[in-house]
Parts: sequence; C-alpha cells; structure tokens
Amino acid sequence: MKFFPAALALAAAGCTAASPVGVERAPIIGGTTDSNDPAVVLVVIQSGSLCTGEVVSPHVVITAAHCVSPGTVGNTKWSIFTGSSIDFGGGGAMFPAIAAHAHPDFDDKQVGLGNDIGVIIMKDALTIPPLTMNRQALDFSNVGKPVRFVGYGLSSTANMNSAGIKRQVSSTLDDVVGNLLQFNDPQHGTCEGDSGGPAFMKLDGMNEVIVGITSFGTHTDCSPPGFDTAMDQYADSFVQPFIAQYDPPPPPDMSPPPPGPDGFPPGAIGSTCDDATPCNAGNVCAPAPLGYCTAGCDPSAAGACPTGTHCGSVDNQTICVRDGQGGSGCAMSGDAPLPGALLLLVALACFLAYRRARS
Repeated sequence: MKFFPAALALAAAGCTAASPVGVERAPIIGGTTDSNDPAVVLVVIQSGSLCTGEVVSPHVVITAAHCVSPGTVGNTKWSIFTGSSIDFGGGGAMFPAIAAHAHPDFDDKQVGLGNDIGVIIMKDALTIPPLTMNRQALDFSNVGKPVRFVGYGLSSTANMNSAGIKRQVSSTLDDVVGNLLQFNDPQHGTCEGDSGGPAFMKLDGMNEVIVGITSFGTHTDCSPPGFDTAMDQYADSFVQPFIAQYDPPPPPDMSPPPPGPDGFPPGAIGSTCDDATPCNAGNVCAPAPLGYCTAGCDPSAAGACPTGTHCGSVDNQTICVRDGQGGSGCAMSGDAPLPGALLLLVALACFLAYRRARS
C-alpha cells in the first residue's frame, strides 16, 4: 500500500510553484466554507507548499510533521495566515514563524507509521484564543461518533485552484488504529492542503477538542481511507513541552489580598468575622466584644502578630488583638471574658506558639 502525505504545492493557490510534497492528500471534500474557527490557520511554506494548522498557545501552532520536516519541505521558512481565504478577501493577516519542529520519530519515507505531527513556533504571540487538545485516549467506543474537519485544502482534485479557502465538513470516526484515526466516508473528508488541520469531536457531548491531525491517504484522488494522527498520544509528550517553553504560565500572584472595610484582608487576623464571614485556617473568630479573627501568639517574639494588631492578653490568654484594644503581656483589663470553646482554641494556639518559640 502506498501512502500519500497531504501538503499542497502552492502553484494552485497563486503562490510560487515548487515541487509537490509527495503525491499529497488533504482537501476538505464535500464541505462548506468556514468563516469561523479563527484558531485554524493556513500554514504557508516558503519553499512552495501550504498546509493547515491550529493555534494551541500564543506561540505554538500544531501542524503535520510532513509540513515542517526538512525531508519533505527542505530547509525553508514558515508563516501563518489567519484569514478565511488566501486571496485576503476573507480578512486576516500573515505572521512569521521563527522555527518548526517535526516529531523526532517521524519518518517521511514511512508516513504510514504515524508520528506525523509537528509544531510551528511564532515570532510574536498570537492573540487568537487557543484550541484545546484531546488528552483522553480514544478507543473503539468512539467509533461511529461525529467528527468535524477544518482545512484550507482542495474541495476537488479536479479543481487545483480551490485550495487556500477555509472549509469544514462533518463525518464520523471509523476506526482507531494504534496512533492513527481512520475515516472511510467517500463523500466527506480531507484532501491536499488540509494536512495538519484538526479533526474535532465533542467527547463530553458539549465542547469540541482536537482529536486528530490530518496526515495521509492511500489514493491520489483523495478517496478513502484517510488517516489522522491521534492527538491524545502526543499532546503531553510532544506538544506540551513546547507550550511550556514558549508560553509558560505566569508566576502565581503572591501579593496579599486587598484589605476589607476594616483595614484587614478578609479572614486574616484582625478582620471582622461572623458565621457568614469565616476566618482563615489556623485563626479563630472571637465573638463580641471582639468580633474579629485572632490566634495565639508569643509576646516575646518579634512580629508575633500582623500589622494593625499586637500580642495582648484577654482573660489570661495571649492572643493577637487589634491595636488600641488592650496592652501586651498578661495584664489587659476591661475586656469581657472569652467563651470556653474559644479559650480552648486560643490556649492550644498559645501552646503551639510557645513550643515554636522554645524549639
């Protein structure tokens, strides 16, 4: 059986001609034009081919390995076009990439072995909301379920000028074969130029995720079967490290929460509390006449209580009290006794603070 990768020479799209990449496989057959799906983009290969890709983070675009491998496209450069038509009638703009990487196990001479997935790294961050990769293993329970293809490939092998327009078509998943997904629908599928484009499924019944990457077919006329790279087998092992490198998550916000009306962060020592406004873990809510969060403290320790409070004594229990509400040590007068349950909690906190001070 001969396998035909799915990139498309750009002569058909009005671009500089170059040698075709194999005998390609991948246009949207039997579909309709697609003015949505902004994260599905056209991959323009400077050496003279086009593919489809999908944005999965501001700097990372997924496509097929045979669209970026030097063995198939040579030493070249890539750009991303975001419009719905390459003639710019559908809006959009061109954005340059700085690098591209094919999966290390991809063999351009044996595309049927799979691993046909690559990434393109953008020079500048794209502002397009990224798509979600499927990380859930597909199996035979998914066979027969709806799938939606999107791509910029040919709509017919009889019209080589039909590429460069974003199209979509719905079909069904026919088989899961190792790291490949198989599609047998003769009326609805992918063809030349759709390579690297997404196959979407609603695995949870509501939200689309990328389950496949258009890879190859076995016939030059784009008749079935067609095969996609299974996304779940490469999302974490191959794609995610590039996302982590080029789009790492922002550092956690370590700033304290803004103060409430009483001048203290909600739940913190000194903040007003009641049954509806609890204290943070480790603190207790002292009832009236205090009515704020507190904790045991060590009067001999510097900074034993946060700003706005100090280590004082209530009914011979050493706790953090608001400034202006009692002195320090064990001689605070004029405050009502604390209830027994609170005394036990504060006593435990004081004991722990004492132990920490002694250790």
